[in-house]
Amino acid sequence: ARFGGIEIPHRARAWAAANPHYKLTMEFIGDSLTAGACNEDGDTDQWEDLRTHNSACSYAAMTAEAFSADHRNIAVSGMGVSAGWTDVKAGQIWNRLYPKPSSPMADLSSWKPDVAFVFLGANDRSFTEAKGQPFPTDYTERYVSLVQEIRGAYPDSHIVLLMTNKYGPRLQQPWRTAVAQLEANDKAISHYVFERWVKDSHPRVADHRAMADGLILWLRKQSFIPHCQ
Repeated sequence: ARFGGIEIPHRARAWAAANPHYKLTMEFIGDSLTAGACNEDGDTDQWEDLRTHNSACSYAAMTAEAFSADHRNIAVSGMGVSAGWTDVKAGQIWNRLYPKPSSPMADLSSWKPDVAFVFLGANDRSFTEAKGQPFPTDYTERYVSLVQEIRGAYPDSHIVLLMTNKYGPRLQQPWRTAVAQLEANDKAISHYVFERWVKDSHPRVADHRAMADGLILWLRKQSFIPHCQ
């Protein structure tokens, strides 16, 4: 679709809307769980009709709304840190205009988040598990490198590393190793683990609501959310 402009009646008046007042800025970097994939599907995930993949009903949008925050959602379904169901890896595209390594770099200087969230690893686990492969040995190294790149772009942001307890030690152990390393060297990095959602498939809207509620409650207790103290 291409926006070609608007037409107004003769002698009508038009004016720019006032800019919304945002209390915070938030950026969410993730995969299908962050994008809201399949969240309006029925009992089974489906990928033929993406109208049921509603980012506006993702935990990311719900969390931002709770804090009156302007937010950006940089998420690609199937994307991993070291392996995944797509060819692109998070480290290749998180800071680009489009999800292609050849895409131009985004301007990260004009808009910076107060809080940046990273929720990645589900596809590293699911893809290698489905293919009968071991979990990527370089996941921890690549994850740490990615977060350090985000820190370089956003030196004043607080970074929150997200995970869910739905996944077992195959992912949890290398993720926690990465988190421990990052938190030891950067006091403006924290982590939060979502409680397990009911379905074994992608979380539905009600699951996203529960995920957001838990994250919101935790965030309200953190000192890096000054507007909520």
